[in-house]
Formats: sequence, C-alpha cells, structure tokens
Amino acid sequence: MQLMFDSPGASSEPATVALALSIATFPIVCVFAVLGGWLIFLVPSLGDVSNRYRAVCGIIALPWVNVIISGFRFFLIMRFNNGSFS
Repeated sequence: MQLMFDSPGASSEPATVALALSIATFPIVCVFAVLGGWLIFLVPSLGDVSNRYRAVCGIIALPWVNVIISGFRFFLIMRFNNGSFS
C-alpha cells in the first residue's frame, strides 16, 4: 500500500497536492456549507425567500467542488502518472 506522499518528489507534484488538499478540506467545506446555508436562509435582510433559497442551494452545493476536483485530479494521476503519486 502506497500513501500519497511516500514517493520521493510527490510533494512537488501539483496533481498530488491538489488531491490531498481537496480530500483534507472536504469536512471543513461540508460544515461551512451546512452552517452557511442555515445562516443565509434565516437572515431576512437578504431579500425574499426565493432569492435566499437559490443562494442556499448554491452554498449547499459547495462540497461538490471538492468531489469534482478530487475526481479530476485522481483521473490525471491515473492517466498521466500511471497511478503513481510522484
């Protein structure tokens, strides 16, 4: 079993670093999305309900950015580095 940064030079590979960062920040983004969504929906000064609903849907979808980045970087690592993280 090989970990991401075990290989020499893996910490200088942009695809590996981006994959590690997107995985590490995923729980933080999820918590921010839930708390931010509730905060925006409960603050009445942000406009009518339909505008707040759209804003909340956008914030709740933020974890998908991490999922997409992780999937894309994993694809790049598998395609161009033959599965090696370095």
